[in-house]
Amino acid sequence: MYDAIVLGGGPAGSAAALTLARAGRRVALADRGAGPAFPAGESLPPAARPLLHLLGVMDRFLAGPHRPCYGNQFAWGSDELEEMDFLRDPNGHGWRLDRRAFDTLIRDAAGDAGAVVYHRASISEVARVGAGRWRLAGTCAAGTLEIFAPWLLDCTGRASWLARRQGVKRLRYDRLVGHVALFRHAGEDAADGGDTVTLIEAAPDGWWYTSALPGGGRIVAYLTDAGEPTGRTAAGAAGFAALLGQTRHIRARLSGCGCRLAARPWATAAHTARLERWAGEGWLAAGDAALSFDPLSSQGIFHALASGWEAGRALAAHLSGNEDALREYERSMRSVFAAYLGHCAAFYRQERRWPDSVFWSQRHNDRQFMLERAKTVKDSA
Repeated sequence: MYDAIVLGGGPAGSAAALTLARAGRRVALADRGAGPAFPAGESLPPAARPLLHLLGVMDRFLAGPHRPCYGNQFAWGSDELEEMDFLRDPNGHGWRLDRRAFDTLIRDAAGDAGAVVYHRASISEVARVGAGRWRLAGTCAAGTLEIFAPWLLDCTGRASWLARRQGVKRLRYDRLVGHVALFRHAGEDAADGGDTVTLIEAAPDGWWYTSALPGGGRIVAYLTDAGEPTGRTAAGAAGFAALLGQTRHIRARLSGCGCRLAARPWATAAHTARLERWAGEGWLAAGDAALSFDPLSSQGIFHALASGWEAGRALAAHLSGNEDALREYERSMRSVFAAYLGHCAAFYRQERRWPDSVFWSQRHNDRQFMLERAKTVKDSA
């Protein structure tokens, strides 16, 4: 029997399993192995550098295919570009991730630390059995799977698979959807290897971002609310290209590097959400399963790593007799979410050029609500 079973082999789950294993705990990591169909230009901010050191993976990370990111450029609240330069950050630059390589790195580190990794795990049964034990059954790459532990960690992403099966509600704060497209260079001589910033541009009914990918090409994404007419337009290649043609800076960046649309855009959930609670009898949640952030925050992967590490530390401390460890973990999650709501609301309020836009008027009204909600969340921490 294990001390804990982690469900989900992404950054949060692997960081949690790695942390528990290094604390001397018997831990299993159930990894579905699916991962994102095509990662949407994901990145790590400079603040991730100390965390990568804490996880003991910094050297292997630096040897990987990830590319430096030296800042962000914004056309937000104005048509002119402003730049946030990471070189002024005490932690240095951030990185654009090769997401598959990154997930493999953290998962392999967990295995090297002693976690038992079940690859291609598909869990069909989960139930409490006996005195405070969970039974998980299903299949994995090696065949039939049946494992037991007193604690489960839900790191299953936005699905919050385990928590929802325990009747825990997932609270949704908006309807943001990302329409994402892959662009490739039109010729061998066209390249944007010198483009080391992420470009963000507000639009009448949403906002855009683009960044170069470590393996070549670019990701371009249009963010708007589900049900918005421009969202339906962006779902097709021709419509996406037409909307892109109405931008100023994104269009110029793509033209300058000789990029062309390589495949039909796809849609991905981008709304803010959280579980109504982050721990219960014999379980706790981390990563997107616990909190899901707006891509504008650029905190998704960092939060996954940080919360996985915190969840692993909290559970290890609890198993060693610290009765306050899990309550402290929940307080930390409330504090993180309150800070996120406040920062996100303040940033959206800076864009005032389209007062008649449904997207922006909802952001201004709803974000004021979110600011008030942030105070409530913080007060309850």
